[in-house]
Parts: sequence; C-alpha cells; structure tokens
Amino acid sequence: MALYRIERDLGDVSAEEIDAAAFRAVACAPLFTGLTWRRSYYDAAARHMTCYYEAASTGDLRKHAEMARIPCDSVNEVTEYLPERYR
Repeated sequence: MALYRIERDLGDVSAEEIDAAAFRAVACAPLFTGLTWRRSYYDAAARHMTCYYEAASTGDLRKHAEMARIPCDSVNEVTEYLPERYR
C-alpha cells in the first residue's frame, strides 16, 4: 500500500470532538481493504491536523473521511524516510 498525507482544517474543535472523530475513523477503516491509520499530528494554534495513512488509493481515503465525517482538505502520496536507515 502507498503512504499518504492528509491535511485537515478542523476549525474550532474540542479534544472530545477530536476523540469522537478518531473513533469514527477507526470504526470505518475496516470497510476499505488495506487502509491503515499510521499517525496524526494536531497543531492546536493552527487548528489543523496532519494524518498519515496507508491505502490503496486517494479515492479510498476521501470516501473513508466522508464516512467518518472528518475533513479531508488534501491528500498526497508521500515517501517515508526514517533516521534508522542512515545509521
């Protein structure tokens, strides 16, 4: 599966709302073959979240976000580089 970065502008949300969205994302993921949530980073000052998923396609990620009722402002395929590779 390819690795993707998803940018989400969340606006004014509470920690409880983020937790509820994360729960919905996990609940919907098994409906898509190979879709795996790897990690997310939330910037409270910018009200923005960046998420990393493995998936078969950008279309699957957009459908997943729609089902989970979470924003999906952009989806881009990325390549992961880890420091362990260079030690």
